[in-house]
Amino acid sequence: MIFDVMKTILFFFPEGKKFNESNYKESKQFKRLIKSRDKYLKDHTLILELETKLKNVLLEYAIANWTSLQDSNCFEFKVLLHDNQPILDDDVQLMRLLGGTRTDLRIFISILAKYYYFFIEETHYDVTSQRWSFKTLNEFSIEIENSIARLQNLMNLEGYIELSTEIINTIVEGVETELIEQGNVKVFHCLFTDLVNP
Repeated sequence: MIFDVMKTILFFFPEGKKFNESNYKESKQFKRLIKSRDKYLKDHTLILELETKLKNVLLEYAIANWTSLQDSNCFEFKVLLHDNQPILDDDVQLMRLLGGTRTDLRIFISILAKYYYFFIEETHYDVTSQRWSFKTLNEFSIEIENSIARLQNLMNLEGYIELSTEIINTIVEGVETELIEQGNVKVFHCLFTDLVNP
């Protein structure tokens, strides 16, 4: 599978070029990347369909669409894993309601190929110090495992392939993104976003 993933990445990212150089942005790979982003910026049909389907399989949770195709190569959703708790405009107020800890299922669906990745994120907010902290969870409740199974089933039915943590953390040699220099770019940064480090 890693061969196919790398082939997809090199179709959209030029090798051996610095992002801030003109030959990067003039490359056929970068032009393909921008064309793909533009397609989904103009036509919201797929993202709206995916959002509706996610809401149908995760009925008890609030889902926020965090997609920003100007800056990334994926549809991004954040699922608040607290039963029947709406997402509030005020993050601090929400954290107070949740006792200072929130758990989210973060879903990334590539627009470059039919790949997706997810992880569970726990956020803590200390009211006294007003400090935020984040961590990725590897162990969770049966309820969350069931939600993950429903997500995986949906994505499988839609024809998407789930990428493992090992694959998304693989370094892509010779490739640079807008925010990450060569030697540090991972599969995740290319297929999904370089704004998040899972």
